[in-house]
Amino acid sequence: MPAIGLAVVGVVFLWGQRNRPEDAGLQSLTEYLKHEPGAENKNDEPVVEKEYSLTEILKEVLWNKYIWNLGVSYFFLKLVRYTFLFWLSTYLVHVIGFRADRAGYMSAIFPLAGFLGTVAAGYSSDKFFSARRGPVSVIMLFLLVISIYAYSLFAAHPILGPLALGFIGFSTFGPDTLISATAAMDFGSRKASSTAAGFINGLGSIGAVLSGVLVAGISVELGWSAVFYFLMAVTVVCLILQIFMWNARGTN
Repeated sequence: MPAIGLAVVGVVFLWGQRNRPEDAGLQSLTEYLKHEPGAENKNDEPVVEKEYSLTEILKEVLWNKYIWNLGVSYFFLKLVRYTFLFWLSTYLVHVIGFRADRAGYMSAIFPLAGFLGTVAAGYSSDKFFSARRGPVSVIMLFLLVISIYAYSLFAAHPILGPLALGFIGFSTFGPDTLISATAAMDFGSRKASSTAAGFINGLGSIGAVLSGVLVAGISVELGWSAVFYFLMAVTVVCLILQIFMWNARGTN
């Protein structure tokens, strides 16, 4: 079923994607650059973007404090996200006592609510905060801390458990999208946005890998309650980092 869904998305992408602005009836990049405020070339000759070396691009990324903030934030946030993706069914079966099929259905709440979180985060950051991503990330990360604590108390409850899990997914995927994609484009500058996104996602992937080892060790040595407190602490660190991004606004 996932492969069929991916095939459908692939067809839609192939049909709808455009390679150049002109293919979508928009102004060409060279024309757009000519009329940008501060453009040097005011004549009719074409404007060509400068080619940047690898060293220049890496310097643009590695010397940017906002990109480092986003990368370290994503390290912690992706650790939390992948803990729920990888360990939630195990926790529900071995600790709460769910049947495997019921645990699988319950686990689906996490990404489904996460989809709503991604839409809400992007819309609210543009609509209410003038494209500043930090405020929305801080608000949703605060909600995530509360949701994790609530789920640790009510995971077995037939109503409060799924509700808390839904809030976890909603408030995890929202800042995840803002930090790893939207903000990476905002702060990466025109010449280094893709490299910035790769750098941020690379740091996040390290956190995802460590989640398996850390959660396994903590759950065995200290129990699952300690796992939830660990996830709350990690989220608080991410939240504090994002507070420093509250007033930051990207250049793209």
